Amino acid sequence: MASYCHKMIKETAKAMASEAYESRASHDNHFYVVWPRRNEFVRKMWPHFVETARHTLAQLLTTNLDTTLKDQIAEALIEDNALRRGRHFQIRPEDVRLH
Repeated sequence: MASYCHKMIKETAKAMASEAYESRASHDNHFYVVWPRRNEFVRKMWPHFVETARHTLAQLLTTNLDTTLKDQIAEALIEDNALRRGRHFQIRPEDVRLH
């Protein structure tokens, strides 16, 4: 589960979590008892939708969306990928040269 991601992916994941809430809450009374507030569900559960959001945005690049929107999505996915790789990159003190 990733919660550190590009803003567009985060917003997409939150929208997906909100949609999932609506779908489940309207058909499952037990779900609604456990999660009576949408905003609480979205706040806690959106990280579970990050990978799906990435995949969905990537799939949109294969459609006939406006080129400007495709460019924005592509840029967000590229920047997100850099963020993901950066989380695992560690600078060791011996790698830093001051001179």
